[in-house]
Amino acid sequence: MEILSGPFAWLGVGLILMWGLWAVVSAKTLPFAWHARILYTYLRNYHFDSRPTPLSTDGHWTVFQPTIYTISTPIGDLDYLLHKSNSTYLADLDLARGTHFFCLFRAGLKGSSKRVLPALGGVTCNWKKEIPPFARVEIWTRVLSWDGKWIYFISHFVEADKAKPSRVTDQDVGTPSTGRPQQRPVIYATSLSKYVIKQGRKTVPPDEFLVTCGLLPATQSGSDDALKGTMGSGAQVAWKQIEDQRQKGLELANHIAALDAGFDWFPLDGQGEVAFAKY
Repeated sequence: MEILSGPFAWLGVGLILMWGLWAVVSAKTLPFAWHARILYTYLRNYHFDSRPTPLSTDGHWTVFQPTIYTISTPIGDLDYLLHKSNSTYLADLDLARGTHFFCLFRAGLKGSSKRVLPALGGVTCNWKKEIPPFARVEIWTRVLSWDGKWIYFISHFVEADKAKPSRVTDQDVGTPSTGRPQQRPVIYATSLSKYVIKQGRKTVPPDEFLVTCGLLPATQSGSDDALKGTMGSGAQVAWKQIEDQRQKGLELANHIAALDAGFDWFPLDGQGEVAFAKY
């Protein structure tokens, strides 16, 4: 009892307060916090959300609309220069991409006869400007393009509350507007990612999956009736405009696809290499 009432008591109280403060200001870096956030993302945007996918309108195709995921920059995210550490970008991207995937593709995930799962095949991140301590940042993630195997996402880390979407279709917020934000937001970094859709061992073609999601017309020449409740526009017009956007995005997406050649730069047997050091 004397120890508890002596100087050691104040030390103990100080340590408890310090750890409590750390947990409050840096909760996202606590053990298992990432797992809890991933689970919450899955439950909120897929498991408990049975709403249909919002209809597309001409020039505003749902498949290319972004989701906006807001993050903080707590102490645990900082490096020795007191900037957001490069390694933490990927953990935040997991949450942003997961939100986009389960939110945008929920109809296709639930509409498939057998369970389908996304598998991340690659990520690249380019940094442009450092993120300061405690900054609020938005990650804008959207479908960039797709090919015969992969669906490509592009994500932008931008200054929060500066870029204002004219409408948030999945939440029916905002009013149509052609105005632009008065101040261009700071773009801190951009990332490209690629996903493959798996159904057991089978790879589901992206266009087939997107049709199931109601994000693509079933045929290039179908009638308006074939798109009721999904696209909200004529099939021929929809297909042409979406295909033009897909091809434009594919020009950039091909760069991350080309990185697969990097595997060939490692010798198959590891023999004959002269190493500089080993730790």
